[in-house]
Amino acid sequence: MNKQQLFNIRPGVETDLDALAEIFQQSIQQLCRHDYDAGVIELWSNSVPASARLKAIVAGSLWVAEIESVELEPKVCAYMVAQPGELVALFVHPSVAGTGIGQALGELAIRLAAVGADNGISVEATLNAVNFYEKLGFVRVSCGFFTGGNNNVEIPVVNMHLKITRDHKELIV
Repeated sequence: MNKQQLFNIRPGVETDLDALAEIFQQSIQQLCRHDYDAGVIELWSNSVPASARLKAIVAGSLWVAEIESVELEPKVCAYMVAQPGELVALFVHPSVAGTGIGQALGELAIRLAAVGADNGISVEATLNAVNFYEKLGFVRVSCGFFTGGNNNVEIPVVNMHLKITRDHKELIV
C-alpha cells in the first residue's frame, strides 16, 4: 500500500467477518513469525472462527480500517477491539503494516477504552507488537500468556498498561 493512500475507520459490521478472519490469520502468520515458533503460529492463526468476532461487532467494540480506492470498493485491512479499560485486539494485514493504519486504530482504541476506565488501559501485547504499544504510551508491566480465546495454545505476551491522562479524556468522542 502506498503511504499516501487514504483509509477510513468505521464500526465493524457482520459482512466484515470473513475479512477479519483473513486479517487475523495473515497478521499472525506473517508479522509474528519471527517471535513465535511455527507450531504456535499454526495453532494460533487457526484458533478463532470468523463468527467469534460477531459479539464484539454487536456490542459496538470492534472497529475496522478500510482502504479507500477510486477503482475498487473499500477493502477492510485492519481491525481493533476496545472495551472500557482494555485494548482487547489490534490486527493489521501485513500489506498495510507500517503505514499508520495500526497507529490510527490504536489511538481510537485508547480513546474508546478510556471511557469508564479509572485505572488506565491494559493490553496483552504480542512479542512483535511491544514497541508499537510503547510508541502509543503503554509501559511494560509483566510477561505472561494470552488469557483470552478458546484454545489450548500458550501464547507469550507482554502485559502493558497506559495511565489515562487528561489529554486522553479530552480526546474522548
